[in-house]
Amino acid sequence: MDYTGSSFEYASTPPSPTYEGKSTALVIIDMQRGFLHPTYWGGKRNNPHLEEVCLRLLNKYRDQKWPIIHVHHHSNTPGSPLSPNLPDPSGNTGYSEVDALEGFEPRGAEIKVIKTVNSSFIGTNLTGILAQMGVKDLILVGLTANHCVNTTARMAGNLGYSAVVVGDGVACFPRLAWDGKGEIDADTVQHIALSTIHNEFCTVMGSEELLNLLH
Repeated sequence: MDYTGSSFEYASTPPSPTYEGKSTALVIIDMQRGFLHPTYWGGKRNNPHLEEVCLRLLNKYRDQKWPIIHVHHHSNTPGSPLSPNLPDPSGNTGYSEVDALEGFEPRGAEIKVIKTVNSSFIGTNLTGILAQMGVKDLILVGLTANHCVNTTARMAGNLGYSAVVVGDGVACFPRLAWDGKGEIDADTVQHIALSTIHNEFCTVMGSEELLNLLH
C-alpha cells in the first residue's frame, strides 16, 4: 500500500470561534492539588507560567462576569493523587488532593463539574450546563495537555463546539516512549499533543492573542 502523497482529507473542521466572552465559557480543567505530588507524575512538569496564565484569564472572566466552569477529576484508580479524601501532597492540613489549587477555587455562580475519566463530557452534565447557558464556544486551559485537556478538546470538536485551547495555558509531564526507548520530555509531549488537535478538533493559540480577541 502506498502511503505517499496527501490524499487524506479531514471529515470536518472545527467551527470558527466568535471570541464573544458572554457566550464563550472558560473551562478550567483539573487545576487541583493532586498534581503537586512530588513523584507520582514523574516530576519535571513543563510550563512554569501555567498558573499565571490561567489566573490572568480567570480574572478577566470574573471581572467581566462571563461564564466560568471548573472541571475537577475524582480518580477511581487506587493510589492516584486525584483520588478523593487523600491528604494534600504539599502537607497543608485541611485540604484534599482533589481540592483546587490556590486561586482556582470556584466562587459564587461559577460552576463545578466532577468527572472520573479524561473527557469532561463523559459521565457529567457538561453538555446540559452549556446548553442552559446558551454557550457553544469554549476556552480550555489546565492539566494535562496530552490527557484531559486533549480528550476534552477532541470531544468538544466532535460535539460541534468551537473550542480554543490556550497553548501557554496548559502543561504536562514527561512520558515514557511506547516502545520503551527513552523518555519524551514534557515540552515535546505538549507540542505534539497540541499540534494533533489544532485546526482539526479546535484552535490552539497563545493567551496574549486570545485576550486581544476576546470582547
